[in-house]
Amino acid sequence: MIDQLRFDDYHLIDSVCDEYESGWTPDSALELKSALAQCPAPLRRYAFVELLKVDVELRQRRGVAVGRIDYLTLYPEYRDAIDAVIEVAGTEPTATLISSKADSAEADLHASGETNAASTDAESRFGRFLLKAELGQGAFGTVSLAYDPTLDREVALKLPRFDQNDRERIDRFLAEAQIAAQLQHPNIVAVWERGQVGEQFYISSAYVQGETLKEFLDQTKPDVRQIAVWVRDLAEALAYAHEQNIVHRDIKPANVIINERGRPMIMDFGLAKRIDHDVALTSDGLILGTPAYMSPEQARGVTQEMGTQSDQYSLGVIFYELLTRQPRWSGKTHEVLLKLQSDPPPPEIQNKETPVPVDLIAVCQKMLQPAVENRYADCQAIGDDLTRWLDGHPVSVRRVTQTERFIKWCRRNRVISSLVLSTAVILLFSLTAVSFSLFEASEARNEAQQNLEYAQTQEQEAVDERDKAISAAEAQRKESARNSLLLAGYNIRAGRFYEAELLLNAIDEKDRGWVWNLQSARIPREIISITHPEGKAFQDANIFFDDSGEKLALRHAVGNRLVTWLYEAKTGKFLSKVADDYELVSPSGAGFTQGGRYLTVIMWNRLPQGGQTPFNLGIYDTNTKQIIATQDDISNYSPCLTQPEAVVIQRRDQKGKYAYSLWNFITGKTVEFGTGPKCLPFNFSVNQDGTVLALRYKNMMTFKSSEKRQTVLRPIMDRLGATHWNVSRDQKYVVGQLQDPWPWNRRNKMVPAGQAVVVQFPARMISVLETDDSVAHALFQYAELQSMTLNIFNQGSGFFLTTNDRFVVLNSSNTAVMQPQKKELCWWNRDTGEYLGKAMGIAVSSDGERFASIESKTVKIREAPVRIRRFRSQVTEKELEKWEPVQPRKQNRVYPVILYSQEEPWVVLIHDQGTDTVDLETRVISIKHASKVFYHQARRVAFHEPTGTLALINGNEFLDLFSLKTGKQLAHLRCDPWPVNTDLTFHPNGELLAVGHADALVIWSIPEQKVIHRNKEFRFMEEGNGKLKFTPDGKYLFIYGKRIDTETWQPTAAQPFKSDHPVKFSPDSQLLTIDTADGLVQIHEVETGKLVHQIQTDAQSVYSHFHPREPLLAVARSDGHLEIYDTNTWDLVLDEPLPRGELVDLVFSTSGDSLAVGVQTKGTRRWFEFSNRR
Repeated sequence: MIDQLRFDDYHLIDSVCDEYESGWTPDSALELKSALAQCPAPLRRYAFVELLKVDVELRQRRGVAVGRIDYLTLYPEYRDAIDAVIEVAGTEPTATLISSKADSAEADLHASGETNAASTDAESRFGRFLLKAELGQGAFGTVSLAYDPTLDREVALKLPRFDQNDRERIDRFLAEAQIAAQLQHPNIVAVWERGQVGEQFYISSAYVQGETLKEFLDQTKPDVRQIAVWVRDLAEALAYAHEQNIVHRDIKPANVIINERGRPMIMDFGLAKRIDHDVALTSDGLILGTPAYMSPEQARGVTQEMGTQSDQYSLGVIFYELLTRQPRWSGKTHEVLLKLQSDPPPPEIQNKETPVPVDLIAVCQKMLQPAVENRYADCQAIGDDLTRWLDGHPVSVRRVTQTERFIKWCRRNRVISSLVLSTAVILLFSLTAVSFSLFEASEARNEAQQNLEYAQTQEQEAVDERDKAISAAEAQRKESARNSLLLAGYNIRAGRFYEAELLLNAIDEKDRGWVWNLQSARIPREIISITHPEGKAFQDANIFFDDSGEKLALRHAVGNRLVTWLYEAKTGKFLSKVADDYELVSPSGAGFTQGGRYLTVIMWNRLPQGGQTPFNLGIYDTNTKQIIATQDDISNYSPCLTQPEAVVIQRRDQKGKYAYSLWNFITGKTVEFGTGPKCLPFNFSVNQDGTVLALRYKNMMTFKSSEKRQTVLRPIMDRLGATHWNVSRDQKYVVGQLQDPWPWNRRNKMVPAGQAVVVQFPARMISVLETDDSVAHALFQYAELQSMTLNIFNQGSGFFLTTNDRFVVLNSSNTAVMQPQKKELCWWNRDTGEYLGKAMGIAVSSDGERFASIESKTVKIREAPVRIRRFRSQVTEKELEKWEPVQPRKQNRVYPVILYSQEEPWVVLIHDQGTDTVDLETRVISIKHASKVFYHQARRVAFHEPTGTLALINGNEFLDLFSLKTGKQLAHLRCDPWPVNTDLTFHPNGELLAVGHADALVIWSIPEQKVIHRNKEFRFMEEGNGKLKFTPDGKYLFIYGKRIDTETWQPTAAQPFKSDHPVKFSPDSQLLTIDTADGLVQIHEVETGKLVHQIQTDAQSVYSHFHPREPLLAVARSDGHLEIYDTNTWDLVLDEPLPRGELVDLVFSTSGDSLAVGVQTKGTRRWFEFSNRR
């Protein structure tokens, strides 16, 4: 409000506020009127606002509570001004929330690396952040040290406190984060993100340990050279910001932090602006910044004059203060502003304790020129001049006399000057001084050598500084890429594929490796994109698929109208506009009838004005492109799933009850079902014969029949809370949530109430839908939807079985607004109940293979996300489905093994019905149990990918070799009897096979098909996968931690590893991992045993494996996580959820493009694939 006054008025009010502040006491609120009396009547309202801000701020700082009611009692005539400054917080009558425009010490608090307040007894949360300590607070709000679990790092969290209606402060606060986030420089504090939790805005930035320049100067006096280095670094940082078209406008010691390495960093871009934008938050006449460090043009408040030279002047004031040990200005604010507005000349610079070099005086005075054109052209020129001074060269802003130039030349060229002097001495003293001259020459040579060494040192320091800056920028880029990869993975799991694409596309190509390719491949492929014909964004868009897969209807808003357009579903080609002469035309429910020829639409001649207004129902023939039938005064309707020419109608009768009927819009015939509760569109339906009406109201089922006979579907539908929308098109299956427990005899278990299941009529349970953390919220929304009685305009269809007999889809939403919202769309495997994936979208096709979403300005149709962690090979998927991975039967006794040959997954099965064959077409190796004794022993297999040779011992006395290239058995070799604890592994050359038996270690020669070595010193008495491992270079064979030389097959002299856990190797044979029983992964050097790194988890067990091509380590955790680490930095780059269970194996393909993860749980073995191949 004070920004609207003339400067003289501002001057008067400022003087009154200063006088009031100097004599303030806790009782001063009673004396505001005496202070106001010093102002003319027209200014008193403005003065009251500023005095109130001062009083409230001083009370807050000194812990003196005051409430809004206190001020209202004393000054009721200023009620609006009091409300604008103070907001009541919570229900405490004396609590206050300050809304102040005054500049505060917020930058000091933000940058401080030391905790200024005592730690709280218990850590608190803000959004996803864990607040660890308060770094400082003031009228602006608070700055806290917080932990960001998403990015796994500590951050400085800035939480402002201001009036939510104060758009100027909000816009300036958000602009600060936007501007600062664009700056990546080693001398600028990095800002990570801005956001909002509820109504609270925040900025997350780097947490820098250190102290502000202001605090540093209070304790320490830096030398002249240190001062020059600091000012040079700050000038170069400002030059970088100016190159990005950003002016700071508040450079001062409190906004400069000295980090742990003694390097200055600029922070707090709260008053910064972009000079390449036309629109700004600052208007002429508004004075922003700290007066003691302002430039003259800032003090005048003329926006057009403020530019990069304003920051230069402020830096010059800091330079002056560093050189002289005293501030440039002192006195009251208005006095400083008046002095600045008079364009003061550069001050004299002198220090009583330490002489100031004249070159630095010249540089500082150049920066403090009152006229912009007389200062340096830019801040980089300041940095260049200071670099010259540090290197011993003259600066550009001071003329050097011939004598000074000669002295400087002599200092830099001491050899030549010494030789000249020596020559003169020789001429003067002749031959008598020869010996003395030689001595002087020797001294000169030594000094020259010292100068050379000093120059080389300086050069090396400059190179090191450059390399550090490059390394810092590269580290920042990689850190940003790592964070983007983690966030992209989270968005993919949450079904936010558009957001994931944006994050991945923003990553520099240098940082795009296997994880980037994996995440990109997991984003469902875009099938078509529908753009607005006028290039606009679709408003309030919704999509309706027909069940034929040929057409889709797009409903969206155009001005004050709702229109519906038809498109080809496969190409996105526009077909027609539906009933374009109505104000509102919108499909509802499923939209299309069976077959897709007819589209059912709501039609209004004008938009309804609140309430439950009846509407007209229209039938649009997509062949003739016209409305062929209508019904008036409809409350709700639902297209019939099984009859292409019928609609179930809900209409309110004269008694206010809801009557239901089945209307054939071709023949006009109507079947009445009587009255019932008001149900949502997907909660009422009729059966295939059109004789039974199913109603779901508050999760209770009601059936009404036009005939007296009982249908076979009704009992199961009642038990599942299902309507005919939840029944498959062939009327064989139904999906729903159990209303009471169900004994599943084939699995010997009781399925609890509330569980979503698929049942085959009449009463055979097929599968129980897997409940993943990702779908918990969607299931809750569905359950909530069933208990609601509102007329949900944008309701999801709930559970439905897809027409391709493959999936169960949950399409759920419970928003009551007309504008479509993105819904949680979830997919399961119908026959196994396995959770497949999730998408945030607006519609799913009836076959479940596609879904629609709004991305930016377009409608996107994408493939369903059913392969996010499933095998891309459908042959492999179908083979694994046979063994019912989610709810296996105990008699299965099958533990599939996955291996990769020529980049394709193969399935190895050893079970009762095995056929001892290798099927090259389905890539299935089927082996029959050789002995029932080994049912519960995990089968041991080894595979050599280059030769395609598979080796296994199946619980008998023979070693079998198969070729995956020909499908034939290569050998059937007799081995030791009863190899109960057998483990086996191929040598990298494929010609040797190590086999561990209960009584010996055996080495087979594959070409010779005979044993070439047997060592009974090693015995394998305990079962365990991976006991035997060759290093990739074939130099060593490891038996757990025991290292064997493959030249002699004897233990090496040095045995650095003492472990009874399996080991895995990096592809270069330099590193190995040991997975301990307590969830710890240890990484060692193979040759020396030196511990390189440890990955600590809170899981009970872990299983690790190196990537075969890239520097990555995969770690599967028993608590349900797959993690990928960068072995260069050991940073986490991927974190994916997995079912909890015993970890069996991690299997990479040879190229590393695909990774299979095996988890043994509930008596079976489940496999998941993460592949960057589509």
